[in-house]
Amino acid sequence: MIIFNLVVMFQQLKDTVTNFVSFNESEWEELISYFTVVKVKRKTQLVKLNKTATEIYFINKGAVRIYILFDVEEINVDFAFENSFITSLSSFLLQTPGNQVVEAMEDSELLVLKQTDYEKLNRDMLKFNVLSRIIIEQATLTNEEQRFSLTVNTPKDRFLKAKEKRPVLFTRIPEQYLASYLDIPLLMLSKMIENR
Repeated sequence: MIIFNLVVMFQQLKDTVTNFVSFNESEWEELISYFTVVKVKRKTQLVKLNKTATEIYFINKGAVRIYILFDVEEINVDFAFENSFITSLSSFLLQTPGNQVVEAMEDSELLVLKQTDYEKLNRDMLKFNVLSRIIIEQATLTNEEQRFSLTVNTPKDRFLKAKEKRPVLFTRIPEQYLASYLDIPLLMLSKMIENR
């Protein structure tokens, strides 16, 4: 990982978080002082299997996935792109080893916040506490929606819903990753994509 400390890189973070919470200039300066800019290569594991997630990532540029291993099969459970936060959330919040791997799918530029700094900001800065609650709520709702879809929707319905709600998945993610995320056999997914 190559580390950069460039204030210019924080504009995307500012644009994203101000959709939820407005920070005055001194609050903003304090907030960004806790982040580090990191560039990682494709396939870099940000959180390794059975390790504790000690950082949360804001994606400036690139794509990141979360997957679990079932025997030797990778099952993709989420994807994140520019202007999104990502980590193995339960491991990060509980500070326990997790069963998820967080991996860059593309060369990526990330803003990194350490868990200890996350806790400090939550304690000391009310607006950050509000922001972190919103981030966690969004992650929870996305996870719940995906779990519901996998439980009750047909493969065709899962495909159509993903195409409607998250079209970026079909342009930036390899089909085999998308197939496991939607729980659709790869050949069936390929035919669905061809026919659309």
